[in-house]
Amino acid sequence: RAESVRETLSNCAVDTLFGEASGMLVLSSSTPGEFSWSTERGGLFTQALYNTLATGCKNGTFRWEQILKNIQQKTAKYQRPQLAWFAPHHA
Repeated sequence: RAESVRETLSNCAVDTLFGEASGMLVLSSSTPGEFSWSTERGGLFTQALYNTLATGCKNGTFRWEQILKNIQQKTAKYQRPQLAWFAPHHA
């Protein structure tokens, strides 16, 4: 049976990426005007994100900059994913 995303990524440093960060992170699979590609297994961006996070769970490398770089390398032939980080706004 195939592992679910939750099973693969549980008990690893993904909590650091999502739980300990503050601000807003915006990920997109492609640039404006560009197509996002998929296979029978799903979107290329989603597959690259999942595989990058799963690999990070194994070797403990969890930095958004590195994650985006890995995703960009895996999808470069077809599309250009983007990442934007917005720091929290304090009133």
